[in-house]
Amino acid sequence: KKRDDKFEAVKLLEEVTKKNAAGETVTEHRSVKIAQPAAAAIFVKYGYDREGYMPYEVFIKALLASPSRLLGMEPIMDAKEADHHGYEEHDDFSFDGKIIYPKCRLGVFPPSEFEPENVMRSSKAPSAELELEHVYGYAGLENNAPNLFYLRSGEVVYYTAALGIVLDKDKLEKKQPCQRFFFGHDDDIKCLAVHPNREWIATGQLGRRPFVCVWDAMTCHQLQRIVHPAGMRGVVALGFSQSDGGQHVTAVNSDNGHTVMVWRWSTRGDEAALDRAKPVPGWSFGPAKRMDKLAFYSEAGTKKKKTAATATPSAA
Repeated sequence: KKRDDKFEAVKLLEEVTKKNAAGETVTEHRSVKIAQPAAAAIFVKYGYDREGYMPYEVFIKALLASPSRLLGMEPIMDAKEADHHGYEEHDDFSFDGKIIYPKCRLGVFPPSEFEPENVMRSSKAPSAELELEHVYGYAGLENNAPNLFYLRSGEVVYYTAALGIVLDKDKLEKKQPCQRFFFGHDDDIKCLAVHPNREWIATGQLGRRPFVCVWDAMTCHQLQRIVHPAGMRGVVALGFSQSDGGQHVTAVNSDNGHTVMVWRWSTRGDEAALDRAKPVPGWSFGPAKRMDKLAFYSEAGTKKKKTAATATPSAA
């Protein structure tokens, strides 16, 4: 293509402040030239007519408009219409104009020094993740039942927030990692009970449909999960039966009537409970870990049948 003179240079005025011979501060205007690539970029950004010239009104508007107004003139990515947040795989990651999100009224802009390659990197789960090492605190202020016990191993079991915690005091004194965690709850735990074998634990939580978890303190594996009906609000007290070796667990709920439920949580004995034990994934801020829907198990003939957890006593 032939060289176009209109892209050769654009003359602007630069304000220069200096002092004259009398010591007074005066402002002068000097002509400043913009290089050809910069001039071409101005034409492309703000537009030009069929003959390739930028209309004078457009040029003046671009010079006098505020930075926010210029941002408003940028191209728009309407993510609101597509009903998604941020960038999708089919989007142009190099787009740096205005983006309108589903719950955004005025739109947003990429941050300064935005690098599109970071979008590609952020679209995938990080290879690293955080692991819980130690939990401080003890939930003893608003509880109505005993919630700290010694185990057969000499360790201490208790809870804080939605975590069941097993603490080894000897390791704590040696300043070594001293806690194990049970992650089976998704709301605040309100009570705890210890099985007669002093190795298994039952914990109850708050929630729209609160539930009780029976778990092994040695491995922190879940042995059973008993879901209570809606409206119970939470489980505030628990206790294992003593006369039959802990085959039953009694739960007191926080509904208006303080409903008491007695569950036969494992009809096939201790060995069956251990066979059914499963690890519960820890909470993570790295790659997603989803806890599979836990269920009760019952026998139908010679085959084991898996049924969803309900408010009826478990036949496990």
